[in-house]
Amino acid sequence: MFHPSIPTPVVFEQTEPPRTLWAYHTVVVDLREYPPLDERDLTDLGKDGWLLAGLFEDSHRSRLHYHFVRPA
Repeated sequence: MFHPSIPTPVVFEQTEPPRTLWAYHTVVVDLREYPPLDERDLTDLGKDGWLLAGLFEDSHRSRLHYHFVRPA
């Protein structure tokens, strides 16, 4: 005898993807007193999980603003 297969029920759930919370860190270097961050400085920050998100120079070209983020 032939028995048709019974379809497997499928349940759809609507869920929100998890949101990433971010921590922020800023380093300001006064170029009149200190050199810009070097590779070692940036590597040390990276080892702590910081990712360089932006680098800005002020209007007087005397300060560099490094903006870092990492998951909180």
